[in-house]
Amino acid sequence: MGYYKKSQIGSIGELISYKGGRNLTPIFNGSQLPVLVYVTKSEFEKVRFNKELMKELAVKKLNENN
Repeated sequence: MGYYKKSQIGSIGELISYKGGRNLTPIFNGSQLPVLVYVTKSEFEKVRFNKELMKELAVKKLNENN
């Protein structure tokens, strides 16, 4: 079972979710498509406008689910 690392993320963005939160959209090195990572509105507010913190949150969420 592999674990995700922040250093593996080439870029990250966000999409508004119909649930009121956000989907972080990290694109891992070697991939062409993003992975959708749902975060709550309050979680997103803590990392908003900071790509490095967004990457850390995405990795944390992905590793929690493994």
